[in-house]
Amino acid sequence: MEVMYSLTQSRHVLFRCFLQPVVGFGDYQMNDMDKQRLEKRGPDYLVALQRTYEIASKETRRHDYWIDLTNIFANHQDVFRSDGRHLTQKGNYIIATAILETIRPILTKN
Repeated sequence: MEVMYSLTQSRHVLFRCFLQPVVGFGDYQMNDMDKQRLEKRGPDYLVALQRTYEIASKETRRHDYWIDLTNIFANHQDVFRSDGRHLTQKGNYIIATAILETIRPILTKN
């Protein structure tokens, strides 16, 4: 991300990066199907997922251009498709709304 940020800065382009939510990390309350899917992937998958997201989440606190959305589904269900990564229409709407609210001040500034 730092390389992309540097490239955009050198070209005077505003850059924002959004850390997307995923089943297995954050405040999303998994249902039984979510838990079964994670179990099928094995413990190594969950360890790697959590490690990767912990690192990325820490990075969002270091840089103002990273926005952490990993907890955006804390009060929502039926936002992930059966693979636990891709979003349903409802999930996409929630993410799109959050992104729009984040960039709206940038868009209306000029």
